[in-house]
Amino acid sequence: QTSFGNGAIFGVAGYAAAIATSMHGVSYPGAVVLGLLAALGASILFALPALRVQHFYLGFVTLSAAVVLPELAMAFNEFTNGIIGISLNFESLHHRSIFGVVSPMSLMIVVITSLILIIHALMRRSMLGRRMRVAAESPEAAQALGISPGVMRSLAFIIAGVGTGVAGVIYPMIVGFVGPTSFNLDISILFFFAVIVGGRGTLLGPILGVWILYLLPNILLAEFVNYRLIAYGLVALLVMLLLPDGIVGGYLNWRHKKQHGGKRLDLNVAAVLGTQQ
Repeated sequence: QTSFGNGAIFGVAGYAAAIATSMHGVSYPGAVVLGLLAALGASILFALPALRVQHFYLGFVTLSAAVVLPELAMAFNEFTNGIIGISLNFESLHHRSIFGVVSPMSLMIVVITSLILIIHALMRRSMLGRRMRVAAESPEAAQALGISPGVMRSLAFIIAGVGTGVAGVIYPMIVGFVGPTSFNLDISILFFFAVIVGGRGTLLGPILGVWILYLLPNILLAEFVNYRLIAYGLVALLVMLLLPDGIVGGYLNWRHKKQHGGKRLDLNVAAVLGTQQ
């Protein structure tokens, strides 16, 4: 399914954590919990349209949230400080205090990312993960097996939203600032193109996609950073033309063809329905 709303959930979590800490004196661990709850609430709102619409129609619905969030941040300036934004201080987490080489922030990011990847891998192998994959590949087959594609889409939105919320509450700790310009439409487009470039349905594809899309306009073409959206579009277009399944997906397909001589669909109905002994 197509979603441009993850940038909005990312922003909601970041704003909720920053507001709780800076304006209400909540400790940041407590603010993290509030940010994740806010992300969960936003994901549930996004999950409701997924019960009724899909494909690009669902993308247009979620795109509206990504467009509206910066405007809402400006409108409710008594909570968000408007264009001034909210500044936070986490300098102590950025010092290389661990063996003089690694900062607590870097270590925390590595640990959290690793845990999320492990959870993702385990979920893909679970009964829920298999049902989601069937619903994504063929809604008709899912319905024939007694699986509701709409419910699976909604659950996928909620799970992805919570994961995005984790990134959102970490963002203020890294940057030390949240404002309307921090969560504009560019973030949602970056998330979407990262999945396209890296490869949908793969574990490492989005990570590789983010790395490429960040490296290209911000490091290799730093003098053209104002044209990063054009760079995102060109990279995504080239990848879609040359590798329709993304970089990681294209590599996995090539390896599968080399090993098995062609594509093969293995569907274990008992495993999908949870009746396997």
